[in-house]
Amino acid sequence: MQSVYAAAEMTGYGAGNPRRPLARLSASKKDALQSALGELVERERFAA
Repeated sequence: MQSVYAAAEMTGYGAGNPRRPLARLSASKKDALQSALGELVERERFAA
């Protein structure tokens, strides 16, 4: 679930903070997600 929030934030949609007991994605996991989504995130950013 945290990855969905992080992906929304990366694409400019922002979903706020996940509710407890979930926490934000760690920086290393966020970097891994960004590299996995790479071009998709960039395309979405320019489309919005």
